[in-house]
Amino acid sequence: MRIQTSDRNSSSYDYGYGQESRGVLDGGARLRRLASAVETRRAALDERRELHGEAAVSAESMRLLGKASDAARRADLDGGWALLLEMERSELPGYSEGELAARVVSLRNEAGEKLRGWRRAAASELLGADDGHAPGLDEVQEAIRIRNEHFHNQYHKLELLREQLRILAPILVAALVLFAAIVGIRGFVIGQLAGRDVVLVMLLGALGGALSGVRSLAGDKHRKIPARLYDWPVTLMRPVVGAAAALGVALLLQASVVQIGDGQLLALLAAAFVAGFSERWFLGLIESVTADAPAKA
Repeated sequence: MRIQTSDRNSSSYDYGYGQESRGVLDGGARLRRLASAVETRRAALDERRELHGEAAVSAESMRLLGKASDAARRADLDGGWALLLEMERSELPGYSEGELAARVVSLRNEAGEKLRGWRRAAASELLGADDGHAPGLDEVQEAIRIRNEHFHNQYHKLELLREQLRILAPILVAALVLFAAIVGIRGFVIGQLAGRDVVLVMLLGALGGALSGVRSLAGDKHRKIPARLYDWPVTLMRPVVGAAAALGVALLLQASVVQIGDGQLLALLAAAFVAGFSERWFLGLIESVTADAPAKA
């Protein structure tokens, strides 16, 4: 099936065979969703033009749609979504009075659900949620701008998180590998743990972390998209974090700082798995150790 754009200045997508479509289809769920949103918006503008004439669709809307299509082709997710969101403001002047009133109702509910703090208060005042005031075009456009700004901030924070994890994740992996290599090569014994036992501890922690990640992803199907995107890079790191947590617990147990079970190797391995699976359990254990430290000093 070929979906051809109605604007000669914008890009087209061939979801069956074209090179551009393969880039879209191989780019992940977010890129496919952006490409689908571009085509859905294009179809809506075409339908609006047929129903209300050329004047109902502004040249600015078509220009932004063409740029959003190009952004999707380049796999520029943030740029594509920013352009699609901005399109909504450019379309409003072509709305009838009834269409504008319906959009206001939708925006009021969206602002109440998604916005917080001053943005929610400002959008509420602009849209007339409390006093029955019917907002004008400028007020609706400003409310949309405030909502869009909130979305941009959310995804900017997500990108910052990803950049930080790109630095921290390799450092953590390198530290674990180096530690295991030194223990194995030098033949160090940590309490009851020989080199192969240290590796086994880390593997069990990684297994617990991976299982926790699967459980987290499958557990709450009602979470909003931004929350899932925030969780995703952290979830990918859970096996690595689990291995580090398991190693930390093993060191605490071998140093007799804490006591779990009968103190035998099997109890230690079980604790390593639990440390990888439950971040809350591991942090609680660390907090209990640090809370007791001054008293024992």
